[in-house]
Amino acid sequence: MSILTDGTQELHSYLFKVRDSISDNSTNLDAIKSSLVELLVYLCSPEGRTTENCISTDTFFRLHADYGFNWLHLPEELQLILGDIGGRTHCLSF
Repeated sequence: MSILTDGTQELHSYLFKVRDSISDNSTNLDAIKSSLVELLVYLCSPEGRTTENCISTDTFFRLHADYGFNWLHLPEELQLILGDIGGRTHCLSF
């Protein structure tokens, strides 16, 4: 499993909360939604909206299997959203 080296420690805590909510192989959609909202709110905040944080988030979602989780057990619509996060977050820092 890869270890995040970029981004803030606060970002890492949000990312791993998302990972944990997804990787328990349950479909607790409320927990997943809550963790995603917290992450995205942080990334849009003045302290979270950095190039480094956005690139780290992008990498985390694009290479999710390297971080020990997948989302194949989730509804297809949510899988698509999670997949898109990996391609969209690199734009937030601009």
